[in-house]
Amino acid sequence: MRSWFLIFSLLFVVTAQQQDPLHCDYFLFETANEVLYTCGITIDNPNGLNDFTEISGEHLVGYTNADVELTYRAGGVTSIIPNIICATFPNLKRMELYEIGLTTINDISFDHCTNVNQINLTGNKINYVSTNAFSKLPGLISLVLERNLLTTLPANVFANLLNLRFLSIGNNPYQHIPTLLFRPLENLGVLYIGDANITEINAEWFVSNSRLYELFLQGNRIESLENSFSGLTELMYLTLTFNRITNIPIGSFSQLPNLRNLYLYGNNLTALNDTSFPDLSHITTLDISENPIGSINGNAFRGLNSLTSLTINSAKITQLNEDSFEGLQNLVYLSLNDNGIVDLPDNVFDPMPNLSYLNLWNNRLESVRGNSFGSVTSLRTLNMANNELNALDRTIIDNATNLYTLYMIGNLCANGNYDNFSLNRSEHLLALETCFANYN
Repeated sequence: MRSWFLIFSLLFVVTAQQQDPLHCDYFLFETANEVLYTCGITIDNPNGLNDFTEISGEHLVGYTNADVELTYRAGGVTSIIPNIICATFPNLKRMELYEIGLTTINDISFDHCTNVNQINLTGNKINYVSTNAFSKLPGLISLVLERNLLTTLPANVFANLLNLRFLSIGNNPYQHIPTLLFRPLENLGVLYIGDANITEINAEWFVSNSRLYELFLQGNRIESLENSFSGLTELMYLTLTFNRITNIPIGSFSQLPNLRNLYLYGNNLTALNDTSFPDLSHITTLDISENPIGSINGNAFRGLNSLTSLTINSAKITQLNEDSFEGLQNLVYLSLNDNGIVDLPDNVFDPMPNLSYLNLWNNRLESVRGNSFGSVTSLRTLNMANNELNALDRTIIDNATNLYTLYMIGNLCANGNYDNFSLNRSEHLLALETCFANYN
């Protein structure tokens, strides 16, 4: 088991013209069986500038500066990263400095930090990063600059980060992202740029990022997906939630042959039809909740032959059609929670013989016919809680021979949740007798 030999936490107290020390909260020494705490590091900063003069203190017995692998601090005040840290601890691997007031990352911020492979500077006030800020970090594999004040980054700032695998630079008020910014990151696997004021995806951004498998763009102002994903041949997870997307043009995802999980909830997609999801025959998970969809027209999911999970919650759906889910023969999970559905058309669930989980919570159903369900032998969970149900066709329950849980709480004819149907079927059927009687 890997263990961190020595971890110390620093409290930064830096003000110009004052002699405030940079002192330690604790060391942490972790073994396979125990965690020990001690204290003793002090970093002197007599002028309040980047001229930290000395690191002093006591290590745990048997350990030296060479054993320190992680610096950590959450809270404090300093505008710069004291490069004396890496000079003193030559084998430092991780640097985590949260909410300490950093404003600048310059050419000397990471002097002597050649062994550092993870940096997290979340929640600071960084508004400037120099072009060569990360040039002395050839082994860096993870970089997090979330929740800062960046409006742009130098075009070549990542030029030497050929080994970077994880990059998170969201929650910044970007005004401009250079076209070539991500070009050097040929080994990048995960990129997070959420809540970053992005209005469009530049067609050239990702042309060299063929190894990227997760792209997170939540909470931006993206309206169009046309010509957006060139180069992302290995992308598997794409999150475009809470943007301003109104439609998906044909060809939008044609350059993503390995895309499996697509999250589009919280956009402006309207009524679904047979051209709503082109080029997605290979995806397995689709979430389009919190869009003002209103209705699902026939063959809306045509071509999604591999889809196993479909979520359309809180989408103002009032109407389904008999062929709304045509072509979803491999679907296992369907969620239509928190809509306004008043009726389930005959045969609406027939195209999904493998359906195991069906969520219809918080709709406006009053009566449910057996013809709507057809063969439901694979159904394991049926959630119809918080509807207005007063009648239920018993054939639905009789045909659901593998049913395990039925949620009916908040309805008129039954107000409970019924678990473990395989052992308690007789008891549960008795509890549902009013629903069955009202249907007949």
